[in-house]
Amino acid sequence: LLFKHQKNTSLAARRDVQLKQSIENCAQLIGRFNYQ
Repeated sequence: LLFKHQKNTSLAARRDVQLKQSIENCAQLIGRFNYQ
């Protein structure tokens, strides 16, 4: 049970990192668009 919970936690953490990265990518794209 504990191992399963840790696995789920790491999956959620990885998803959180991917979400942050995609938000940063969007912010960079918006910034680049605003500069032009």
